[in-house]
Amino acid sequence: MATGATGGYLIGFVVAAALVGHLAERRQDRSVATAIPAFLAGTAVIYLFGVTWLAGNLGVGATEAMELGLVPFVIGDLVKVALAGVALPAAWKLVERGPT
Repeated sequence: MATGATGGYLIGFVVAAALVGHLAERRQDRSVATAIPAFLAGTAVIYLFGVTWLAGNLGVGATEAMELGLVPFVIGDLVKVALAGVALPAAWKLVERGPT
């Protein structure tokens, strides 16, 4: 299977989805205080798999792999975590309130 430099991110996404899904089943997506850490954990898993794979695929060290596969994306990902961490609990409040 030839996945190139992105293979680790693809694997990490599947693992992160399982982790965040597990946390959501335990209602960790219902408040901002628990949703943001859950989403940060999922993002960290994606980076862990992705940067590790990238380093091996390119034959570079950890620092260079992070410079290539983490640093350019981390601010955008933190913004997405913050937005989702606020939006999802708000959506759950609307669902729990029911139709008006």
